[in-house]
Order: sequence, then C-alpha cells, then structure tokens
Amino acid sequence: MDAGYSAQDDYNAVAWLANDLLANLSSSTLQIDISYAIWTIFDPGLKTINGQSANGPDGGVSTLITKAFNQVVNGHFAPTNVTVYTPTPTTASQEYLVVNAPLQTPEPPGAAVLSFDLLSAIAAIYLVRRYRASAWS
Repeated sequence: MDAGYSAQDDYNAVAWLANDLLANLSSSTLQIDISYAIWTIFDPGLKTINGQSANGPDGGVSTLITKAFNQVVNGHFAPTNVTVYTPTPTTASQEYLVVNAPLQTPEPPGAAVLSFDLLSAIAAIYLVRRYRASAWS
C-alpha cells in the first residue's frame, strides 16, 4: 500500500481484514468489500475487479482499509492466528493467507468418562459390601 506503510503493515492489515471477513459471514456485501480491500492493499492501482469497481458494491473499501491500518499501526491487532504461505519457486505470484481457528480445549472422550464413572460405582458397591460384612462379623 502506498501510504508509507511497511510490507509487514500490509500483511498485518490483510490479516485483520481476513479475520473480519470470517466474523461477518452473514453479510455478502461486507464480504465483497473486505475481499476487495484485501486485493487493493496488495495492488493499490486496482480500479476494477471482474469488471466491477474496486471500491466495492457500497463504496466501503477505502473505509475498511483505513480501519485495518489503524488497528495495526495503533497496536490493537497482532496477527497471531494467520499464516502466509508463499509458493516455491517464488516465480508464482499467488500467496495464500490462512486464518487458523482458535485452539479449543478438547472434551474428554466419552468412553473414558463412562469407564471412570462405572469403576467408581463398582468401587462404592465393593466398599459398602465390605463394610457390611465386617459389621456383621
């Protein structure tokens, strides 16, 4: 992007936009605007995309780009969940940006929990029977 941002700022802004894209899957117009904003950051001279204005269907691309760079430059966004894949050989021009899902704590396997519960019940029955047997002796 031309506004004096570094290449790293460009990638970080695109990462912010990619996260925003995933957060707004219900709005097709916003999805188009975000997609166009991503393209425009890496190709600032872009005027049209597939015959449509590169400013998006509602003209919101420049606002999104400004918002993305503000988030990055002001330290409000650090792209910890985004990976950029660059093909080799580097003569290919397409890079791939992947937004990784947040890590979730796995649920314990149902069979293990059921087995523990069953063993606990058997142990309780054994202890009750043992107590009763010693009380009658």
